[in-house]
Amino acid sequence: MFAITGTMNFDPSDRDTIIDNLVPLCASSQAEDGNVAYLWSEDLSQPATFHFYEHWASEEAFDSHCKTPHYLSFTETCMPRIKGVTAFRHEISSSKSLV
Repeated sequence: MFAITGTMNFDPSDRDTIIDNLVPLCASSQAEDGNVAYLWSEDLSQPATFHFYEHWASEEAFDSHCKTPHYLSFTETCMPRIKGVTAFRHEISSSKSLV
């Protein structure tokens, strides 16, 4: 298992386009086999700055995700608009509920 976390910054004039692409991206990605979590949120103090968290059960699940129409659409439409990005991969050996 692994997680990918990070931040993407966009020009505020692109905000609506980014959100219009993120809504279907998140819904479709969350339904994929091997997806544990797939979340994006906008930074409350920086418009058009989005934080993301992806949690995948396997490398194969992530590789399949990167070939889906919703992911390819996001990369084609939104990636060229990025003004700044950070991204990190975190290896997860185990997890358990705290509640």
